[in-house]
Amino acid sequence: MSLVGIAWQSPKAKFGGVKSLSLRDLAPLFEHPNTRFIDLQYGDTAAERSALHAASGIEVVHDDGVDQWADLDAFAAQVAAMDAVVSISNSTVHMAGALGVPTTVLLSPAPQWKWGAQGETTPWYAATRLLRRANDETVAEQIRRAAALLV
Repeated sequence: MSLVGIAWQSPKAKFGGVKSLSLRDLAPLFEHPNTRFIDLQYGDTAAERSALHAASGIEVVHDDGVDQWADLDAFAAQVAAMDAVVSISNSTVHMAGALGVPTTVLLSPAPQWKWGAQGETTPWYAATRLLRRANDETVAEQIRRAAALLV
């Protein structure tokens, strides 16, 4: 059983809305066999996880003992335990990248400068893959491509 950490939101006022997704948007990922998905999203995700479970039976595991904002050591340990991470561009990606955890970053059609204008790699983190969404591509198509990359 693989452990895949997921994060889907950014609270940043300037760019958060452009790059954030809903937990339900990640549904194509949840079809990946022999995989347990772990909530690495900071903030209160209980309502979204409950709604997803009620609608689809999919359970995203959440550890109430880890506060990603208040305890970076516990968060780092949690991220380090993952076989992979799939996330939008937020602090989860930077933690996973710094720890060398294989990470797929779901980028919007106009990502922030730090990810560059093209390519799948970043000079910041060797084990991080940038999955750019084209202007004419849906989020679901991008998520399906991310799911296909999971081993």
